[in-house]
Amino acid sequence: MNYNKHTALRLEWSEVGHIASQAIVDILGRSITCVGKRDDETYWEIQFVDYQMPLSEKFKILERIGVTKELQREYESTIATSLFMEASKKLLRYALKIEYAEEIISPRYLWLVGVEEKVASFRPGSVTGNVCHKTLSSKTGGTK
Repeated sequence: MNYNKHTALRLEWSEVGHIASQAIVDILGRSITCVGKRDDETYWEIQFVDYQMPLSEKFKILERIGVTKELQREYESTIATSLFMEASKKLLRYALKIEYAEEIISPRYLWLVGVEEKVASFRPGSVTGNVCHKTLSSKTGGTK
């Protein structure tokens, strides 16, 4: 039986919000308090605390993190109180300068599995997420 080993990053939901807030400072040049919110085991998003984001700021963020124009149009509105899940994922990847294969959404944590670092640039200085050095294995053919 072959097992695939993966690196994982475990982030508490409060850390997700903190990371998002720091990335938004990098993009907009000003602070907006954010929280990471889990709806259920299939959906999470970044929400703005006591802030309704104007369309101009929302699109500046979406453009910087690489959300396609087509997807941006799908989520057009006059104000935003959160980023939809796909944009939240992209903002996290932008902030942490990582790629990952998949996520596990639990009540306490957002687990990013199959983490690979991108080449440097912006990375929040106070990220306290835990890299899991234990082996996460899956029973699939072949090794990674």
